[in-house]
Amino acid sequence: MKVLIDASTLTTPKSGVGHYVFKIASALLSDSKFEVNFFASNNFHHNLNFLREIKKDNIISRLLKKNIKIKYLIENRKLDKFIKEKKIDLFHQPNFITYNLKIKNVSTVHDLSWIHYPQFFLKEELKYFELYFERSLKYSTKIIVHSNFIKDELCNIFNLPEHLISVVYEDIRTDLKNLKEDHCYNFLNKFKLKYKNFFLIINSLEYRKNYNFILDIYQKLDRKTQEKFPLIIFGMRGRHSDLVLDKIKDIKNCKYFGYLEEDLLNQCLSSAKILFYPSIYEGFGISPIESMAAGTPVVASKIDVTCEILKDNAFLVDLNDDSEWIKKIMSLIDDEKIHNQMVQKGINHSLNFTNGNTVNQILNIYKNI
Repeated sequence: MKVLIDASTLTTPKSGVGHYVFKIASALLSDSKFEVNFFASNNFHHNLNFLREIKKDNIISRLLKKNIKIKYLIENRKLDKFIKEKKIDLFHQPNFITYNLKIKNVSTVHDLSWIHYPQFFLKEELKYFELYFERSLKYSTKIIVHSNFIKDELCNIFNLPEHLISVVYEDIRTDLKNLKEDHCYNFLNKFKLKYKNFFLIINSLEYRKNYNFILDIYQKLDRKTQEKFPLIIFGMRGRHSDLVLDKIKDIKNCKYFGYLEEDLLNQCLSSAKILFYPSIYEGFGISPIESMAAGTPVVASKIDVTCEILKDNAFLVDLNDDSEWIKKIMSLIDDEKIHNQMVQKGINHSLNFTNGNTVNQILNIYKNI
């Protein structure tokens, strides 16, 4: 089967969508049943090395790309031409909005956050979704989502038939283990941290991740706890991140270190005392699962998708209950029995999201549509 996949998200440091695309791309390249090509910045190639060689757009290209309609039209035409020339069987758009193509067309919808929280997005992003998202749904032979929560939202809001949508849970991006201190030396030494003596957040710096809330919770902890457990934050800068950064700078013992290298992920997660995950809205949320796999318990917001994905294997707390957040955090610090119980529950639960599950299901979808 000849597959073409949009790899545009791999031209920048990988966020959640980028990791998702990379997993699929790697699986296609290693499976002899598929002949794969990639599309990014109006370029096509049969491997991912070309992403490093993509040249910056000239002035005319940059001006054209500022016009959403022209950009979309050019991309659609380039895809049509390439698909016809190479006799491609299937196109996958793993980043929301696909094109009007004459072949089997798979799209992945990660969430519907721009509908519920338009204030978190840039005007041009909202315009793009307004113009093309519903069209994309109509162009799709199959739509992949990461939770039943998002499937239900798509069906209810856009009146889609259930059979059009496949739920494929995310999986951990690599094999993660509960590492002891002596195996976390590189990470701890680099960031001058102590094993199991810091709180952790790994998430993009943007409003939807609810940084204002968790920073306020952290400041409400007693001084002794704050001094012993600094709040450490890793993640890419997102929309309006400057406002989040300004608040972080004003809080003692709270530090932002930017993007975390993937080779330090396991060490980082294993070294933390607790992972905080206070999101207002998510389509899945892989960080808590990866934290569990690495032996660190999670305190997360009690929203529909965390109830579905994490169940009772993390402490899920209402975002309107500050005192309960503090209570759960302190219980994991003060009660070793509770901490150990949540560590073991998390490790056991993470086994349901073993690396490889996601791509195996997606490749089966390719074969069966």
